[in-house]
Amino acid sequence: MHSHVVYSCINLYSSQGKRKNNTSKEYKEDAGIMSLLQISSSHIFLYALFSVMFCIGYFITGLEVHLRQFNLSPLEIGAMFILEGGFYSLSAPIWDMLTEKILHPILALQIGSIILFASYIIMGPAPFLPIAPSLILIIASLAMYGTGYGAVFVVAFNGLLNAAMDNGFPNNIETQGLVSGVFTSTFSFGFFTGSSVGGILLDNFGFRMGSLVPIVMLFTVSISPMIYMCFQLKSKMYTVKK
Repeated sequence: MHSHVVYSCINLYSSQGKRKNNTSKEYKEDAGIMSLLQISSSHIFLYALFSVMFCIGYFITGLEVHLRQFNLSPLEIGAMFILEGGFYSLSAPIWDMLTEKILHPILALQIGSIILFASYIIMGPAPFLPIAPSLILIIASLAMYGTGYGAVFVVAFNGLLNAAMDNGFPNNIETQGLVSGVFTSTFSFGFFTGSSVGGILLDNFGFRMGSLVPIVMLFTVSISPMIYMCFQLKSKMYTVKK
């Protein structure tokens, strides 16, 4: 968790140099939180962040219980928990570089969310798969989750900041603070909700059956960028026809 917060701070600092103030641009007079939440693309980024943090809260709550069947030592169980964070720390700078030079942010979000969805399919594994739980599958799923989460985390922050500035928010510390506040609130609320709901699901259904909720959420995250791009394309075509 700490690595996620540290990278967010670094990302906020570095983003100040990525855009230059455009003094000729007219800025929004009501550049507040409600104006930010009215931007359509912000919904994609915030929902992806909330869902990913919900799923992290779920597996942090239930992973230790799920691992008991393998008779691991406390050291080995602890290593499993830092695996996701380690892969996130390695992949996040790479995703940042890719979105800056090669990939469109929405495409990066699409790829990352598909990796996340696949990781949860094999983590339990999903109850509809005729596969027994496996330590190798769990290790692979945590590595995949950290990698996919790096994409969503980086794209969500940068995408939210860029969306704000593209919609009339000034490029100053107030806008960056507003975006950071909304981002961190969504981050924390998703983790809190996932941990709370995860405990209820674990008590009543077990880890494998309860994982259907995160799987459904990640599936909706994986298709939301495609739906958004389709609506954007349709809107542009309608504008051209007019």
